[in-house]
Amino acid sequence: MDNKPGKNTNDIGQELEDLEEIIKQLEEIKKQPNKQPGKKPNRKFIAFEFGGVFHHNPIINFMFSYIVNLFFIYLVIELFHFAQYTDLFYLASLVLLYTVLEEGFRSYIFVRHFHIILKSFGTIFFFGYIFIFFFLDQYVFVDSFNFVNATLLFFFVVFFTIFRYYFGLYLRRYLRRRK
Repeated sequence: MDNKPGKNTNDIGQELEDLEEIIKQLEEIKKQPNKQPGKKPNRKFIAFEFGGVFHHNPIINFMFSYIVNLFFIYLVIELFHFAQYTDLFYLASLVLLYTVLEEGFRSYIFVRHFHIILKSFGTIFFFGYIFIFFFLDQYVFVDSFNFVNATLLFFFVVFFTIFRYYFGLYLRRYLRRRK
């Protein structure tokens, strides 16, 4: 057999190495995310969600808020012993009345004093929750529900709002991802 002039085995080996290098580079390009010129990349952002709406139907939203409030109020009381109650029925009644007052307070603040929400970064709700629990403890459920002291009322509202906020946040994220 005759060898063609100009092509020896070293040249062929070099071309194979160059081809292998090009293939590796193409595989790396395939692994990188697609960056199309017309598309903007997804950017994470921080959103303030005032009030926590779980559903657009107000009745379903109220029922879900009641269940969430009952769960987290019971959880915080049982975990940290911030309050004492005589019966679970009274606790469920307290949570029902709290949910009604909270919805009314939240709606009133949204409609009439939204600028206060923006200026206070939502802390107006926190102080409103403290007032609602204080009112229910001292004037409505006098013999059946009592906070151990005023300091524990404050910490109860802190833990309750933090737990409920993160639960609502993760639930909304989960529901948005499903859609």
